[in-house]
Amino acid sequence: MEKLSNGTNFSHAYSKAFSTWESRALRTRRLSKSRTLRSDEVLVPFKDMDYVLVYEKDFEIEFVNGGNVSTEPADSTEDYEVSMGSHRRSVFEAPLTRQRRYRHLFESAMRQEGLSLEEEVVGNHVFIKVHTPFERLSQEAENIRLDLPLDGLSLDEEPEAEDSDQGIDPQQWFQDKMAKLLDLGQKTRNISAPFQTKCKDWFVGLRDKDSYFNSAMRGLLTYYVLSSIDISLLEEATQSKAFHTKKGLPYLLMRRVYVDAFILHDTSVFEPSPVVPFRLSASFKNKEHDREISASSLSQSTKVAPDTRVILDREWRQLLRGQPLDAIRDYLGEKISFYFAFVGTLIASLVIPAVIGLCVFFYGVVQKVQDDNNFDPNRTNDTRQARAYNATMSSSAFVYFVDTIKVAGDTELTPFWAFSICLWSTIFLEIWKRRQALLALRWNVDHFSFEEPDRPQFYGTMSETDPLTGEVHWHYPLRQRAFKYVVSFAFFTLMTCVVIASVLAVTLYQVYMANVYCGGANKTENPLAFNANCEALHSSVIGPSLNTVSIVVLGKIYAYVAERLTDWENHRTQSQYNDALIIKLFAFQFTNAYASLFYTAFFRDEQQEIKGNGSLFGLGDAFKDSCGTDKDTCMSLLSLQLLVLMIAKPMPKFFYDMVWPFLKQIFRGHGLMKKVMDVENSEIDQHYLVKELYKQEDAEFRRDEFAEKIIQYGYLVLFACSFPLAPLLSLGYNVFDLRIDSNRLLWINRRPIPFRDDDIGMWLHLFNFINYFGVVTNAFLIAFTSKFGSLYLRSRISKFMFIVAFEHLVFVVKYLLTLLIPDVPEAVKGAKARERQLLTYMMSRVASLTAERRPPTNASQNSRERISGASRNSVTQMDIQAVQAAAHKRALGAANNNNNNCSQKNIQNPSSKDLRKLTPIPNN
Repeated sequence: MEKLSNGTNFSHAYSKAFSTWESRALRTRRLSKSRTLRSDEVLVPFKDMDYVLVYEKDFEIEFVNGGNVSTEPADSTEDYEVSMGSHRRSVFEAPLTRQRRYRHLFESAMRQEGLSLEEEVVGNHVFIKVHTPFERLSQEAENIRLDLPLDGLSLDEEPEAEDSDQGIDPQQWFQDKMAKLLDLGQKTRNISAPFQTKCKDWFVGLRDKDSYFNSAMRGLLTYYVLSSIDISLLEEATQSKAFHTKKGLPYLLMRRVYVDAFILHDTSVFEPSPVVPFRLSASFKNKEHDREISASSLSQSTKVAPDTRVILDREWRQLLRGQPLDAIRDYLGEKISFYFAFVGTLIASLVIPAVIGLCVFFYGVVQKVQDDNNFDPNRTNDTRQARAYNATMSSSAFVYFVDTIKVAGDTELTPFWAFSICLWSTIFLEIWKRRQALLALRWNVDHFSFEEPDRPQFYGTMSETDPLTGEVHWHYPLRQRAFKYVVSFAFFTLMTCVVIASVLAVTLYQVYMANVYCGGANKTENPLAFNANCEALHSSVIGPSLNTVSIVVLGKIYAYVAERLTDWENHRTQSQYNDALIIKLFAFQFTNAYASLFYTAFFRDEQQEIKGNGSLFGLGDAFKDSCGTDKDTCMSLLSLQLLVLMIAKPMPKFFYDMVWPFLKQIFRGHGLMKKVMDVENSEIDQHYLVKELYKQEDAEFRRDEFAEKIIQYGYLVLFACSFPLAPLLSLGYNVFDLRIDSNRLLWINRRPIPFRDDDIGMWLHLFNFINYFGVVTNAFLIAFTSKFGSLYLRSRISKFMFIVAFEHLVFVVKYLLTLLIPDVPEAVKGAKARERQLLTYMMSRVASLTAERRPPTNASQNSRERISGASRNSVTQMDIQAVQAAAHKRALGAANNNNNNCSQKNIQNPSSKDLRKLTPIPNN
């Protein structure tokens, strides 16, 4: 057994910086037992802890090989003797032995890849802290063709503002405010190119190797390194028949060889860490919050750095200024940043429909108040209106408030409001497509491509031999997966029937309580026995609330089974798996969330015409279901039901995202207090790695959030004509949820792996489907459900004629909008063309200047003249001079380098002011 050595003592630094953390840090360091896995490895500083692997250490296992006892398995045999205390027994690849063997092989493979490892034991967990050196990060960046900005070749996205004595243009001022609301970030971008190790000095910031790759990029590249390691390729592993598939980090996590793996958040003053956190004066506006720390109080392994999480959190809180998308991208990666950019665009675009909807709603409120004031029940022959008026005036404020919400959304402005929402949905998605293209260009992912590895759960049943390479490739036949698709569809059909049954059960409850319990069935003969408050409570509040509970519960059940079915379908890549699961979840959530609304809108009032007496399932007069005989209509009930759903549906998510993490900490602390434990066990819970291990993990954050957003978006687009306040509620929900999500990702959850992406994927098509389907639903709502349809469209022929006319009008206008608003802005197209031409010209100059050392042939001379002439036709003379200066110096360095290395330390880059003057390139 190797002896464990104590780790670095940080008590001196803690005593100088934060005295409140001193005792906890000292106790934690005494508890932790650190040792290096190899004598030639050094301790990994906290800032270079790129990845953490975790496994449980329940008891020690000693491998007996030829009478020699060791903690490492033999490399050349499959049979081991495992000693647990005094008991020895022979096993053949027992599960625990196999896990130790896999760990030994994987750690050996990591060392062969050049990674540095440090092991730290805290309680029953063993943490392996992985550090990836700069050379290996550079190699992996080249392997995945990571696009990085070139030094000196920067372009402004927007021209610089010029001084003017003509005052401020109101239109320009509004455009600038909207631009700031949509995005807060850098306006200068560098031309990018795939990273190459030999030409690394061409890229921005490479003079400082320690800070060139930020913590997010280091974690992502380290993840790719660990995922690409295949321990089945090791020489000692090939003798085992069990090694027939690739075994990297995803496989080891699946087999519980490692119980967990994660990347760490950047150190912050609000969380304990083994390194003293600092605040820099330059990073904060309020200097009274700064802390002066002398250099002598710092250990050699620490470094003063800005508190990136605090800075990002402060900028993120200022929503009126927009989101710091570039800072979000630097910390969380492009995949999650595109989600936040989408939500920010949705919030900004919801301002106008929220104002219009508020005006439409107040118009309905004013109209209702005027109708109530002008109505005289003694001068009307309509006893139904008189009875409704008397019930309204004699009811409580709660009932009057509910009636106002019901009626205010159904006015003569309903067709105009529905038409506005349909057009807004199209404009919103067109704006997002342009925004997505702009961000993809700015973040250098506009031509992002990545060859995905197979999922560790994937298995092939048929093999094919590549005729070119002779390699054997396993695949899963489509006919076998088709059968599993049929089973998945059958389960979806079954769950849809359950949803319909739950809707009918809630409807039966509402009808029974309103007619029997509240006296609604005999309110004509015995109005004194009718309780209006009771009916409003059960029909308008409890009923929709039960629908909400049913939606949430059935959604959780289906989501769980859908994941199991998608696993069973055996998809090869993670993208294919995600797309299949997204389609399943969306199809069911669409049915689950909107079934009760469709019933109220289109089927509830049709029962009287179909069955005559309107009794559900022929159960009698006590179960007559209709939209009402007094003041209620199906449109008014739909608006109230939509209000309850939009308020109650997000509540479980908010509870899970905000309240549940704190409750877990309280319950866990209470459970620890009840135990009889010593100081050592108490301090295990406070260790920074243990706290990170117990943080909530949300690997599919973007998928889960988009699943919630698209349902909320469906409430807005599909049924908004019945409830004009829907955009306002959606605006408030998204602003509040955006703040919750940012707080979760920065402080509550683990740091997600910052994956790269160039769009929002399948979700864009699903949002587009909602837009087109919303045109149909709104047309039918206006014709068959609204007051406008009952007043002006009396016959069914006129209703269907209106539906056809409304749909064609909206679809034509939507099509014209898609033509007038291109998906990719002209500035982005021009920037891409300009970038390609500049890079082509630059590389041609490099080739020509490198070839000056030998006499050129006629063919090469003509080729350079053609390339140079073609470039000059579309690039200004200022561009040529700027790029020529950089290319000349770089090419001279490459030509003088015997190793054919294109990097140079003393390269003078061209001024970015020259490149800002690029003229737009016309499109062919």
